[in-house]
Amino acid sequence: MMHNLPAVARRAVLASMEGHSLDVPRNGPLIPVADCQAILGVPVGEAATQDQASRLAEILASSYPKSDAVSPDVYTRGIISILMEHAPDIGADAVDDLTRDRYTLPTRCDVNGACHKITAKRKMAITIARRHLAEQQRRAAEERQRVAAAASWGTAEERARKVREIVEGVTPGGESP
Repeated sequence: MMHNLPAVARRAVLASMEGHSLDVPRNGPLIPVADCQAILGVPVGEAATQDQASRLAEILASSYPKSDAVSPDVYTRGIISILMEHAPDIGADAVDDLTRDRYTLPTRCDVNGACHKITAKRKMAITIARRHLAEQQRRAAEERQRVAAAASWGTAEERARKVREIVEGVTPGGESP
């Protein structure tokens, strides 16, 4: 499952969806099946437990040792409540993103916004993956039909003979019209 992958691998698979729109090209390149299936394995709605959210909040607060939080306990409780609304890996990605991009302690609103942004990206990636898989299945079915139709036409020699007969004015089977 995707949620068991380390964060780096999870980010790499999700990044494979970036740059793809919801419109699937009719005959253009598609996202590989393995990447689509990995994306569909990413959980979106499983909420973090109290312990998981507490650990993430501790990591977030510890990333800013000179923070000026008025009440660290109140701040931490507020962050925990936000992180418990999201999957543990979404919270971890949000904490990672926030600590990479900010020099000051993020607010509860910042954490909530980061979690929602990651959730929205994942939902978009899931939609794109589903559409690409459907297009791949459509193309595979179309190819199977093409191969079956080509097989019913007979060999190349038989087709050439039928065309010659038609051009020469002979009906198939050797009779003249």
